[in-house]
Amino acid sequence: MKVKYRRISVEVPDSARGGICEACGHTGKTDLHHIIYQYSTKEVRENPKLALEGTVELCYRCHRIANAIQLIRAGDDEKVPDRVKKVCRCLTAGIYCEQLDKLRFFL
Repeated sequence: MKVKYRRISVEVPDSARGGICEACGHTGKTDLHHIIYQYSTKEVRENPKLALEGTVELCYRCHRIANAIQLIRAGDDEKVPDRVKKVCRCLTAGIYCEQLDKLRFFL
């Protein structure tokens, strides 16, 4: 099975995925989402199993949500899909400051 790591693809054992989304429990086709890239591409090319570290298994929908959340948390507003921005504005409209601070943890 091939896994993308930054801008490269490496071959890892097929058993790396169980076919169950860790976020919603959906069974079927899943992707590995990198929470953090811990290694350089050179290190991963030399030891492809490193590409599996710092990952979670997500279905397509949850993977898209995870990517959007990472963009929001990184402050990369230009890459955040418009639909996600609209939902965030709806969620934060008219919320008191204390509640907004709690919500920001998830954004």
